[in-house]
Amino acid sequence: MAETIRSAHGAESLREALRTATAGTTIELAGGDYGELQLSAPYGDPWSRFAGEVTVRSADPNNPATFSRMYLNGVENLTFDGIAIDYTSPAGLTGRQFFEDNAILVRDSANITIRNSVLEGDVLDAPGSPVDGTPVARSMFIRDSEGVVVENNEIHSWYRGALFLEDKDVVVRGNDVHDIRSDGLNFAAVQDVLIEDNYLHDFAIATDDGVHRDMIQIWTANTDTPSTGITIRDNHLNSGAGVWTQSIFMRNEAVDTGAAGREMFYKNVVIENNVIYNGHSHGITIGEVDGLTITNNTLLHNPASGDNGGVSRPHIRVSEDARNVHVELNIAQAVPTPPGDAAGWKVTDNLLVQNLYPERPNYYGDLFADALAGGGGLDALRALPDSIIQQGGYGSTLTRAAGDTPGGPVVSPENPPENPPEEPAPEPGNEPPPAQGPEPEP
Repeated sequence: MAETIRSAHGAESLREALRTATAGTTIELAGGDYGELQLSAPYGDPWSRFAGEVTVRSADPNNPATFSRMYLNGVENLTFDGIAIDYTSPAGLTGRQFFEDNAILVRDSANITIRNSVLEGDVLDAPGSPVDGTPVARSMFIRDSEGVVVENNEIHSWYRGALFLEDKDVVVRGNDVHDIRSDGLNFAAVQDVLIEDNYLHDFAIATDDGVHRDMIQIWTANTDTPSTGITIRDNHLNSGAGVWTQSIFMRNEAVDTGAAGREMFYKNVVIENNVIYNGHSHGITIGEVDGLTITNNTLLHNPASGDNGGVSRPHIRVSEDARNVHVELNIAQAVPTPPGDAAGWKVTDNLLVQNLYPERPNYYGDLFADALAGGGGLDALRALPDSIIQQGGYGSTLTRAAGDTPGGPVVSPENPPENPPEEPAPEPGNEPPPAQGPEPEP
């Protein structure tokens, strides 16, 4: 199909170009302010169900077309490439509005792509409030849609990065997500989702309003369908110089509260080749699931995000009620022990590391370039050429280094260290809050 290129120079010009677009059309936008874009196929814009891909892109990526908001309802086959979202917080946001307002809202749509764009949020103007000057709203809320791609975007300065609810066939790839006050990427009741090659880092300074933070969170609260077919791979989750967060967190509230049974187990979840450098024990935490693979992940403690004993070091945790679980070749402070009546559990050949005692096995300083310093990126987390990591194939390839000379004994659940290090207890009054579920969604 031949590409047809049209130009638009303002909001009305763009709308007319979309109204007359056909499959294969590319609309190039001059730089400038395009305000709020609303397309609703059921209510006035039936032409927005395009028969094939229509692309809206900035003519000059260095001078992008800028939107304040987007609302897409029932839209099909529409791609946005190289645009900008410049959200301004409405006056008087209170309560749930902190996280319910959305810059991009997509409902009942298909084959929607947002790529190569900058989605910039805003901060709350509330003098005298403890949350004055902190990010509000979500960059996007995508609901009841399929064939969604969100890739190669910068998403920053939001209360929450993005929420995907009751969607299927979703790809979230190559995004840079930072300066988030609460959660980075949220998913609930989704099917066939790929979350890969994202960089989530340096979340916003915590306030005393009780907000908990997760970089990637999936939940079952207030849903009647479990998420299935989830792959989380090749991501770099790094608290950097920011506050600690939970990293990959999949509590199953519907099951662990007794509200539902095995019909609400997550199904077919793969978590592989991720790097987590953070300051909370919920590194990879998975609730009730049937079919779980956790392989070749590197989980390390970032001292720049605080050191509060055992609760500061990322672990791998899996519900004892989970079925068909495979945990192998990970690097972490701790991994799960199969329950006595485990159905199809395999936990083997993981490298248990520690950063408390230089004289004991698998000390960070003997394995990694500069993981002890805190606040560093992948270069600081690179395995030393003469460590056991390369030879054993442990952890993420993102932190693997050349070299195959073993450096010390491998410590795994099958080969525990003698006198394993005791983690200091948290200082009284400084414990991070316990694991929590999400704030209820509408």
